[in-house]
Amino acid sequence: TRRQGFLIYPNPTSGNLNIQCPGNSSANATIYDVLGRPIKQYSFTPGSLGIAEIYLGPIAPGIYVFVFTQNGKRYVQKVVVE
Repeated sequence: TRRQGFLIYPNPTSGNLNIQCPGNSSANATIYDVLGRPIKQYSFTPGSLGIAEIYLGPIAPGIYVFVFTQNGKRYVQKVVVE
Protein backbone atom coordinates (compact mmCIF):
# COMPACT_ATOMS: atom_id res chain seq x y z
CA THR A 1 0.00 0.00 0.00
CA ARG A 2 1.44 3.38 -0.95
CA ARG A 3 1.41 5.98 1.79
CA GLN A 4 3.15 9.30 1.29
CA GLY A 5 5.85 7.88 -0.93
CA PHE A 6 6.48 4.44 0.61
CA LEU A 7 5.22 1.27 -1.05
CA ILE A 8 5.13 -1.75 1.28
CA TYR A 9 4.37 -5.22 -0.02
CA PRO A 10 3.16 -7.86 0.40
CA ASN A 11 0.56 -6.67 2.87
CA PRO A 12 -0.57 -8.87 4.56
CA THR A 13 2.80 -10.59 5.00
CA SER A 14 4.08 -13.76 6.57
CA GLY A 15 7.56 -12.47 7.40
CA ASN A 16 9.37 -10.66 4.56
CA LEU A 17 8.53 -7.13 3.47
CA ASN A 18 9.68 -5.19 0.45
CA ILE A 19 9.81 -1.47 0.98
CA GLN A 20 10.01 0.91 -1.95
CA CYS A 21 11.32 4.22 -0.67
CA PRO A 22 10.98 7.73 -2.08
CA GLY A 23 14.58 8.18 -3.18
CA ASN A 24 17.63 6.07 -2.45
CA SER A 25 18.67 7.56 0.88
CA SER A 26 18.80 5.49 4.05
CA ALA A 27 15.76 5.19 6.28
CA ASN A 28 14.79 3.89 9.70
CA ALA A 29 11.71 1.93 10.65
CA THR A 30 10.20 1.20 14.04
CA ILE A 31 7.44 -1.38 14.39
CA TYR A 32 4.79 -0.84 17.05
CA ASP A 33 2.11 -3.24 18.24
CA VAL A 34 -1.53 -2.14 18.59
CA LEU A 35 -0.84 -0.98 22.16
CA GLY A 36 1.86 1.41 20.93
CA ARG A 37 4.79 -0.62 22.27
CA PRO A 38 7.90 -0.64 20.06
CA ILE A 39 8.59 -4.20 18.86
CA LYS A 40 11.56 -3.90 16.48
CA GLN A 41 13.76 -1.30 14.83
CA TYR A 42 15.45 -1.40 11.44
CA SER A 43 17.88 0.78 9.53
CA PHE A 44 18.15 0.20 5.82
CA THR A 45 19.35 1.67 2.55
CA PRO A 46 17.33 0.87 -0.56
CA GLY A 47 19.10 -0.83 -3.46
CA SER A 48 19.54 0.62 -6.92
CA LEU A 49 15.82 0.23 -7.67
CA GLY A 50 14.86 2.04 -4.47
CA ILE A 51 13.70 -1.18 -2.80
CA ALA A 52 14.82 -2.63 0.53
CA GLU A 53 13.82 -6.01 1.93
CA ILE A 54 13.45 -6.63 5.65
CA TYR A 55 12.77 -9.86 7.49
CA LEU A 56 10.42 -9.44 10.42
CA GLY A 57 11.66 -12.57 12.17
CA PRO A 58 9.45 -14.36 14.63
CA ILE A 59 6.60 -11.94 15.14
CA ALA A 60 3.08 -12.80 16.30
CA PRO A 61 0.25 -12.49 13.79
CA GLY A 62 -1.62 -9.23 14.08
CA ILE A 63 -1.77 -5.61 12.98
CA TYR A 64 1.35 -3.48 13.40
CA VAL A 65 2.17 0.15 12.75
CA PHE A 66 5.39 0.91 10.90
CA VAL A 67 6.86 4.35 11.43
CA PHE A 68 9.50 5.27 8.85
CA THR A 69 11.84 8.24 9.06
CA GLN A 70 13.78 9.42 6.05
CA ASN A 71 15.43 12.77 5.46
CA GLY A 72 13.70 14.27 8.49
CA LYS A 73 10.23 13.18 7.33
CA ARG A 74 8.01 10.67 9.06
CA TYR A 75 5.74 8.14 7.34
CA VAL A 76 3.24 5.81 9.01
CA GLN A 77 1.84 2.57 7.57
CA LYS A 78 -0.22 -0.30 8.97
CA VAL A 79 0.93 -3.83 8.12
CA VAL A 80 -0.90 -7.08 8.75
CA VAL A 81 1.22 -10.09 9.75
CA GLU A 82 -0.39 -13.47 9.14
